[in-house]
Amino acid sequence: MSPTFLTLALLVCIRPAPAQDWTPSPEQTAVYKALSVRDPAPSCEAVEALATDPLAALLTVVDKASMPPWAPMRAAHCIVTRHTTAARTDLLSWVGQEQTRGLGLLVLAELDAMDEPVALELAQAALAGPLATDAQARLADSGIPSVRALVAEPAP
Repeated sequence: MSPTFLTLALLVCIRPAPAQDWTPSPEQTAVYKALSVRDPAPSCEAVEALATDPLAALLTVVDKASMPPWAPMRAAHCIVTRHTTAARTDLLSWVGQEQTRGLGLLVLAELDAMDEPVALELAQAALAGPLATDAQARLADSGIPSVRALVAEPAP
């Protein structure tokens, strides 16, 4: 059996699956399935239209889905870019914990698209936590002057 055939056979047999301890609601299932599509990625608008409470459904996918790995990251992207203020507590948690490093890095990557007060609060939290080194590099290039000032070297 050739390696290519084996790879194709495995891809056909492996199906996206939510975490073992999660029994998703019909809405969560629809959101999860939409985010699990390999390519092209669905728009956040299309995914959110599948749920009466899009933020709750997206947060559940981030917290509970593990495969395919892009499903929770796509859900997180929708949260970070479209629900920043409403998900503020979750975003603070993501930048403040080592176990959510990937989510925290996603937050840092999107700071410039956020309202300044929220971006500033998230940047400060990232600098105070385990993502401090990553945050310093990212914040130095921020388009938001108050965020950039957090890591600016003092004038001699």
